[in-house]
Amino acid sequence: MTLDALVPLLRCPACAGPLAFEAVRQRDAAAGTCGVLTCGCAAYPVLDEVPILRRGPLAHRAITDHEVVAAGDEADDVVRQIRDGRGLDALVGCLTTPFCPWPLNRFNITLRLSERGAIRRAGLRFRRRGTRRRLAARDRLTAED
Repeated sequence: MTLDALVPLLRCPACAGPLAFEAVRQRDAAAGTCGVLTCGCAAYPVLDEVPILRRGPLAHRAITDHEVVAAGDEADDVVRQIRDGRGLDALVGCLTTPFCPWPLNRFNITLRLSERGAIRRAGLRFRRRGTRRRLAARDRLTAED
């Protein structure tokens, strides 16, 4: 289903009002189609044609148990990035989680250290570069990538 077909079916989770899509031209084509869904009470980000109908932090959650793995950006910050033409930055931020090397992630202290400070910043920089490379080559990616 395309975004154009999906938007008329969507409703705001807060007020149940209809949503209007505003496409926003992005600096980098690798961001895909980005924009903002708005209603009378809120604005929701759309990254690479995927609507994110959440408010507050967009936390990274584990696939298996839905536990929060890492705090994410605020939805309002993602909307701001999209409106500023930085949809690729917002997309990379939503796709990239901090890195804690196994088996260190089994120990509370090293897991906490990987979430803060210089270790977190260095890990995020490294992983965001890889995410950007994969997005730039999305037409050539395989399921394994």
